[in-house]
Amino acid sequence: FVDTPEFYQRLIGLNPPIDDYIGFKIATGMELETLITCSDGSYDPVLQTGSHGWIISETDRNVLAQGAGPTDGNPSTLSSYRAELGGLLAILYTIYRICQHYQVTSGKVSYYCDNKGVLSNVFSPRTPSISQFLHTDSDLVMEARHLITLLPVTILSGWVKGHYTGDN
Repeated sequence: FVDTPEFYQRLIGLNPPIDDYIGFKIATGMELETLITCSDGSYDPVLQTGSHGWIISETDRNVLAQGAGPTDGNPSTLSSYRAELGGLLAILYTIYRICQHYQVTSGKVSYYCDNKGVLSNVFSPRTPSISQFLHTDSDLVMEARHLITLLPVTILSGWVKGHYTGDN
């Protein structure tokens, strides 16, 4: 992660918590299809700031890596949606770099978030059109889609209920 572009450094964190041992465990988890990832975003409309958090773990809930970063962009167009996209990008880029370094050629990774719009816009096949570039946050959506095309592993996306209230 030494030569990580500044854009991704901000999303992942300046000192990614991934050493050789953790990187190898993440690569192995991809190949064995036991890797689970999750991200969440937050936005404060009063302060017009946002942030995201992300986590990579094994199916036995053993956390391998985690991080957080800010939501960059024009304050008037920031949203929890953009924050969610930042968390997804942090995970996708981390997976991309680990695949490169450990020469992962196949596998699966489960990704979860509580934003149906992010899941639909990034993971659903769409016919390219000029109007997609006119939508707010299309820059991050297109970056996420691009990273997915570079990955030798399959990303299985899933929605989870956020902001749960109840007895359990």
